[in-house]
Parts: sequence; C-alpha cells; structure tokens
Amino acid sequence: MSYDEFNDQEPRPIRMMENLAIAALVLALLSFVSPQVGMIGRGLRTAVPALLVSMVAISRVDRSAFPQAFLRFRMVFLLGLLFLTQALIRFLFVPDHPMDLVHTYVVGPLLTFCFLLWFAALSELGDPVIDRMRSWLLIGWCLSFAVSLPVLISNPGVARLTMGNPNQVANAARWAPYGVAEYTGYTTIAICLSPLLGALGPMSRLLRWPSFLLVMLAVLAVLFSTFTMASAMAVLSLGAMLLVWSIAGRGPARVLRFLVVIMMAALVPTLFVLANSFEQTKFVVEKTERLTRNISNKGLSKGDETERGAWFTNEMSAFAEEPFLGYIPGTTGMRGHGHSSLSNSLVLFGLFGTLLWIGTLLKVFRDSFEHARGRYDRHILLVCWTVFILSGVLNPIWYSCAALAALFALTLPARQVQDFPPDWS
Repeated sequence: MSYDEFNDQEPRPIRMMENLAIAALVLALLSFVSPQVGMIGRGLRTAVPALLVSMVAISRVDRSAFPQAFLRFRMVFLLGLLFLTQALIRFLFVPDHPMDLVHTYVVGPLLTFCFLLWFAALSELGDPVIDRMRSWLLIGWCLSFAVSLPVLISNPGVARLTMGNPNQVANAARWAPYGVAEYTGYTTIAICLSPLLGALGPMSRLLRWPSFLLVMLAVLAVLFSTFTMASAMAVLSLGAMLLVWSIAGRGPARVLRFLVVIMMAALVPTLFVLANSFEQTKFVVEKTERLTRNISNKGLSKGDETERGAWFTNEMSAFAEEPFLGYIPGTTGMRGHGHSSLSNSLVLFGLFGTLLWIGTLLKVFRDSFEHARGRYDRHILLVCWTVFILSGVLNPIWYSCAALAALFALTLPARQVQDFPPDWS
C-alpha cells in the first residue's frame, strides 16, 4: 500500500505517527543545540533514544523512507566513510592524541551523517511534514535562547565563561538552565538564521509573528553573547536576508521592500553607535575596531590581537610539510590551534581529506539546491551556506554536528518531481 493510499484511509493514525516522528527528531537535535535540553541529556543520552523512536514512527508511515533516503545520499555516505576512515587512521596511530580531536573529527561527522539520514527519511513524507518539523524546531530552539537575554544583559560576557576557562564545564552547567550557551550555539544560530526566517513562511499568521519575535530574540542573544565572529555572521545573515526579502517582492511590494532596505542601510551608522553605548555589545564593537585597525597597520600575522593570523601562518607552514595526506606523527606534529576549520583540515588531513569533506558537504548542498521549491528557498540556501563557509574559515565549525544537523533540518527539501514551473516568489 502506498503512503498516499494509507494516508487517505487512516489520516488520524498517520498524523499521530508523523507528529511523534517530528517531536522525537526535534528533541534529538535540541539535545545538541539547546543549552537546557543539552544539560538534561546532552548528545547521545537523549539523541539515541529519540532517533530510535523517530525511526519507528517514520517507518510506520512509510516503510521505504529510510531506504530511499540512503539511496538519495549514497555518494555522500561513501565519501563520508572514506573521510572517517582517514580520520580514524590518523588518530589511532598518534600516541597521546587529545580526545577532543576524536570527538570533533570522528564522532561529530558520524553523528552528522546520522542526522542527515534521519532528516532525509523525514523529507520522504512530503513538504507539509517538513514545514511542521521546522516550525517546531524554530519555536523550541529560539525560545531556548530567548530566555537567556536577562542573564546576558545583567552579566556581560558571561557566555565566555563557558569556554576557554579552567571552570568552563562547571560554568556551562551553572548557566545552561538560563539558556546561556558556548560559542558553537551562537554561531549555529547565526548560520541558520536565514532558513529560520524562511521557516516562517508556511506558518499561519497567528503563529508567524510570535515566532518572528522569538527569532529576533535569539539574534539578540547572539549579539549579547560577546562572541565577535558569531555576532558578525548574524549581522551578515540579517543583511543578506533583507536583500532576499526585497527581491522576493512583486510589483509595488518590491519597490516598498527596497525602500525599507535602503532605510535600514542608512541606519547602520546609528546602530553602530548605539551598540557601542551598551556594555553588552561594546566589547564586540571595540574588538572589531581593534582588529581592523591593527591588521591594516601591522599586517595579518602581527597585528591581529586574536592571533588568528599568526596561527593561520603557522598552520600553513605545517601544511606545506605534508600537503597531500596531512600531518605525520613525529614529522609535522600537532600544530593546529583549533580556530579555523579550513587551516585545521589542511594540517590534519591534507588536501585529500579536506577535499573529501568539502565534496561530502557539496553533495548535500547540490541536492538541496536542485530540489528546492523555488528561487526564494535557493536564495536562503546560498545565504546560510555562505555564512557556514565563512564561519568555518574563522572558527572551527565545519565538523560541528550541531551546526550541520540544524542546517540539514532547516534546508533539506522533500524530493519531488514537479510537472509544473517552480514558484519563483
């Protein structure tokens, strides 16, 4: 019996199974991106049972969903298997290697492929199920960050105590119930900002405006977190989405939207001054000014107060020693500083492993782009993946299960054959 026939005969049981699959899958993802859910059962403790429940529910609705999802991304899984094999060989034969490298470059990608398979299987159930899942994820995720605003406002820089600090684990546990996250959480919000705004479209008008408010509150949490790169990526995403929104208008609406964009651009200097007057955002503004001034005066490696330029130069020197397969124990050694996915990939895995991982992600992007429902969704894809690439150049985010799983959840479209021109609005 086909899915459509089953859906026609038993709409209520099917609807219940769909909702169960969505709820379990959203919970699994929130265990990685929500500070509160992560505190209760971070990662595998929540994700594994939730993924199993969602698998049963999805298979109950459509038995072919998971086989079809696997066939859809079989090349992605093949390239991913080759990358994971190289990563395992790399770390298994390195004495006293840091376990965080294994977690970042092996466990993270492995979980990413699991989420890709599950979201692809869910997408086999059609666009309405995907839209419902995205709305639930938006509300749960953004609400999780919105509740942190009072803490971030009254304790400037508190989010920075959750990383790069001897007491970071205790600090993270202390502040997680209030929605305060470490830098990956805020960077992930910035990367996924455009598809989060895109998820508002299919919502009812009654739900759309409260959800839009939640998204904006989550953006404020990113800005008040004092993480410079995450804030910069959030501002970039907002600016790009304003342009996408203006282009999506038709007739007189397009003219009005362009006027709004022009007015917002004119307000940028005022907003910059306003941000410099608040202690919570002044840190980011001053750091950006120092970074720009010092690079222009002293050069990339000497003038960068964050030392990213000097680290990048050092890592490229290590890459030049073993450019094809990456570092060899006892030859190049561990010289990565963990502040750039691009440079770390080249140092650890060389061109071979780096191109494997880039090819893996490119395959996912290409599939999403080809099956997008229209030009608006394609623009959203271009924005969020551009921000994702830039974030990986500036931060270690390319292998993040949280960032990639959220990106797949919010952008992976249903595979469908259209016998009519796509909607270009």
